[in-house]
Amino acid sequence: MTLPRRDNVQGLVAQRYHYPLARHFLFAVGDAAIARATLRSWLPQVTLWSDDLTRRPERLLNIGVSWNGLAALIPSGHFTSAAEAFPREFRDPPPARMAGQWKGQFSGGQVHLVVNLHCRTLEALDTASRMLRGAAAGLIELKPNPAPEPAISAASLGNRRLHFGFVDGISEPPVNWDDAPGSDLVDLRNLLLGYWSPAVQSFPRDGVWAEVVRDGSYGAFQWLRQDAAGFEQFLTTNAPLFASATRPLNAAREFLAAKMMGRWRDGTPLALSPEVPDPTTVDRSFGYADDPGGQRCPLTAHVRLANPRDQPLNPLVAASVPAAGAQLWRRGLPYGPELIGEEDDGVDRGLVGLFFCGNLQAQFFTLMNWINKADFSPTFDFRRLRWQDMIAADRGVLGAVPKAAIPIDGKEVELSALPQFVTVHGTLLLLYPGLSGLTQIASIEA
Repeated sequence: MTLPRRDNVQGLVAQRYHYPLARHFLFAVGDAAIARATLRSWLPQVTLWSDDLTRRPERLLNIGVSWNGLAALIPSGHFTSAAEAFPREFRDPPPARMAGQWKGQFSGGQVHLVVNLHCRTLEALDTASRMLRGAAAGLIELKPNPAPEPAISAASLGNRRLHFGFVDGISEPPVNWDDAPGSDLVDLRNLLLGYWSPAVQSFPRDGVWAEVVRDGSYGAFQWLRQDAAGFEQFLTTNAPLFASATRPLNAAREFLAAKMMGRWRDGTPLALSPEVPDPTTVDRSFGYADDPGGQRCPLTAHVRLANPRDQPLNPLVAASVPAAGAQLWRRGLPYGPELIGEEDDGVDRGLVGLFFCGNLQAQFFTLMNWINKADFSPTFDFRRLRWQDMIAADRGVLGAVPKAAIPIDGKEVELSALPQFVTVHGTLLLLYPGLSGLTQIASIEA
């Protein structure tokens, strides 16, 4: 097979940037011909996998396009076969609760292009933002936030922490970029498009549209509000249930936080160190096969549902996901200021995340389903199949039961009425084409 070209893959797809600032611009196409010319002018600025980021360029730029964006940019005479080639889960809007309200400013279906800027300094980010807006001829910026900065901005809190206090960006599925047979690494087709195989299927499979998407990836863009105050208050309220003579109240509070996440706040996995944080284990590999009852890591802890690792799957579920599992490649930064204390200050804060994969249905939507209902593994108690991720689940899912059980000291402590800790402001399903695909889209003439 022809291997992926590093000078064709957008950099954000293949690697984490580790830049402290990001800004995400949402555009609708006004005049298609002028918008394509604008897109052509941006192509030399697109950050690619082959770019040397050790030189720390001041500005990194990437571009995603929605299904409606493809339809708006590409003249209808060239677009007639696209619906047959692209998967339905990309063409259809996400479910209403996942789609979000975009703070009431517009609908996700109006978003045609997303431009992601990452910078090292606020001065550089503001300068790049002015230049981008000044060059966006033929495009209409959709503004989810009030002035002075209407785009979605995100900034590091330091030490890779998110608003619930946990370290993020610890693990990344290792990719078999050379497509070497027998490799233990994840098949590259789980991330990149244009290389369909019977074992790992992605679409478009072949023809002109497969060439357009080659070396690209699907990206689920999510703007997620985190109720940091509610999370901290929940810990305070329930910590006494886990306190003991050897576990004082403050330690019990952190113990509960770790049990809900599946990691201590410093990233230590409970699977390796269930009683206290151990920084030496943060980057070590682990599984759950030797913890089927969730004694160390509860069955509905976030990281256990979002990445079951070696946990067995029900046969029907196993047949519907890639051999490597429903893997995603995560990119993101928090937005909003850090909460001080645990009183709600009324400030909007959360996470801006991009989740890349080769098959939205088998990977992204599968993981969202697992987070919202714990019914995919024979490990789960059949009486608790409607229980959910303790942190990230949508409590409004039909039939969901917002409960959890945490084994401790030879018994179970049940948590009831789990709050809605994470709310979706908006979700977009995007295609991040390779540079050649972006060039084809931008160069089509009516």
